[in-house]
Amino acid sequence: MDKLPAKVQQLPAKVQRAAKWSESAYREVYSRYIKPVNAYILRRVRNHHDAEDLTAQVFVQALDHLDPEKAGTDEVASWLFTSARNATANHTRRRRYVVSVEEIPEPADESEDPGESVLDDEVLSRVLEAISHLPEERRKALILRFVEQLPHAEIAEMLGRTETSARVLLHRTIAHLRREVS
Repeated sequence: MDKLPAKVQQLPAKVQRAAKWSESAYREVYSRYIKPVNAYILRRVRNHHDAEDLTAQVFVQALDHLDPEKAGTDEVASWLFTSARNATANHTRRRRYVVSVEEIPEPADESEDPGESVLDDEVLSRVLEAISHLPEERRKALILRFVEQLPHAEIAEMLGRTETSARVLLHRTIAHLRREVS
């Protein structure tokens, strides 16, 4: 690539990298990876608008972090998908503490049997007690699957297991909880 002007050479390295990108090189990377990166993010966040925002964030970061001379290499794809994975993980962590109005449960129907809700509370407290006695890895697997609603493959990756091993761990944990609660 051309040598950068003196003014640009005095800027931080990431700004220098962004300045090196030609429109055609960035367009090539963008057109090749926009759909797969967006689809990957959409599968993880399950919200079209959030997926678009995160995809845009990933491609803006690409300008700052990637070397334009590697525009056609597998390194770019690897970096983009790693960045997408990190962006979705951060997004999920941030959203964990945000509750929308739609997520607030409706008040209980007055015609319901009050004994049922007490029974549900008793069962729930036994389940929570049983979960609190589980080993850390099993508790984490349950949270990732049922709170974060992650697929088994991602749970396996986060726990450092194979997908089959993560499925077996969850299956055995649920079976253990059933025995403890009943």
